[in-house]
Amino acid sequence: MNTPIMNNEYIFFFVGGTCGSFVKTIFATYLHELDKSSKMPTLSVTESTGDCHETRAWIRHYHYLEDLDLTKKIVVIDFDEDDVPSIVKMHFHKVVVEQLSDDPEFLDHRWGESGRRLFGQYRDDHQMLLQQFLNNPYYLIFEDWQAQINSINPVLTIKFKDIMLGNLNEIIAEFFKVSSLPEVDEFIETYRQANQEYLTYE
Repeated sequence: MNTPIMNNEYIFFFVGGTCGSFVKTIFATYLHELDKSSKMPTLSVTESTGDCHETRAWIRHYHYLEDLDLTKKIVVIDFDEDDVPSIVKMHFHKVVVEQLSDDPEFLDHRWGESGRRLFGQYRDDHQMLLQQFLNNPYYLIFEDWQAQINSINPVLTIKFKDIMLGNLNEIIAEFFKVSSLPEVDEFIETYRQANQEYLTYE
């Protein structure tokens, strides 16, 4: 089987839970529209969690500043303080729960003694564990995220609210200077419906 070729022009930089795989899928769809040799992703949403981790959007992404190749065109997903509870809920349900299922000692391995102290007693009570993360969000989200993204020069910054509530398709189409794709509008609608339960805005 041939290994798919990664897009080498763009990379993504985002915090887990900010819908990065979803946005990458849309981005890869436009790259395919512009160049048919570019791999077309699957516009699909995992029904149980609302994630897009299996869409085969062949664009690398990173969660840590030190891993970035600053010679690439970087797309950043940014967020505001009032987005944090929604992001924590997404990260928890789409990533943490699965990691705990794969590795019951995940909390210890990831955060050591402080993780054991804060989260250990709740590892089997997901509702209480989620509440602990909501009370201590910077275990999942970098407290210095703004400083990190201010230290680089992205070609595009997309806000979390635009992903979940705004004109995301138009933002990406405008970036590529093309007309927006109707199939992407449908994909966005499906994704937003699947993830509505995670949003915590008043």
